[in-house]
Amino acid sequence: MSLMTSLALGPGALDNGEQVAYIATRKKKIGGDHKDHEEHRREHLLQVDRSAVTIQAIPYLAILALFALLTIPAPWRGLQPLDGWILLCGYIAYVVQALLRGRKDGEDTEWKNKEKWMAAAGVAVLAVGAYFTVFSTEKIVSAIGLSKIIGGLFITAPIAALPEVFATWYVVRSGQVTSGVTSVIGDHVVTITLAFIPLTIIGMPIESMLLFSLSLVFVAIMPTVYAASIWWGGRESGFKRWQVFLLPAIYIVYVLLIVFWVQPFGTGGQGGAGAGAS
Repeated sequence: MSLMTSLALGPGALDNGEQVAYIATRKKKIGGDHKDHEEHRREHLLQVDRSAVTIQAIPYLAILALFALLTIPAPWRGLQPLDGWILLCGYIAYVVQALLRGRKDGEDTEWKNKEKWMAAAGVAVLAVGAYFTVFSTEKIVSAIGLSKIIGGLFITAPIAALPEVFATWYVVRSGQVTSGVTSVIGDHVVTITLAFIPLTIIGMPIESMLLFSLSLVFVAIMPTVYAASIWWGGRESGFKRWQVFLLPAIYIVYVLLIVFWVQPFGTGGQGGAGAGAS
């Protein structure tokens, strides 16, 4: 299986969550206690707690750095079985720091035991679903003769975004805006760690270093811009309307570079057959 197919969905993930959350908060009333909600609507502001940067965005960038360290250097380029254990440790570290630091930062949430078990089951489903989504995409593009990177951009990415869209909309409408906006980060930590563990077992080479590097750069650019928008958002942290549309603009630049510069359009996906990250 090609890791590059799943990497294609990475840059487009955060803009989906941000836009859906913005639309969800344009409603006059949302759940929870949001005294300034009407003012935020008038200011076209999607308010997000600044703690999302330190608890989720920066640790996510650290996970990406770990992934790059495991896959790019020539002596161990690609994915090997040992990398699976390292990625698992990275995921555990991410979850532990989020739980410990999130106790004193972030917005209040009320989770019953049933909801906690459902959340744990959801993580498992995300990991398995990500694997089979990529697997199915590759079967489809092979059957109709498309490049794997094109399949990743236009088949895997939209399908993978559907659960995130639903979760973001539901959580934001319940009043937990920060949790809804940042849930996509947690989803993609699962994708880049747990979902890739099966691929480390069989081993995955990188066949197009240019395509891999470009995709990994944009996967890192998106959360960087996301974090900067929140941290330096002004009087109240969050996203202004123009910032909501900045991330999809970056994704469009990524797609244009893939199509007109890298041009990975071979039937087997020359640039898309191998390579991997998300």
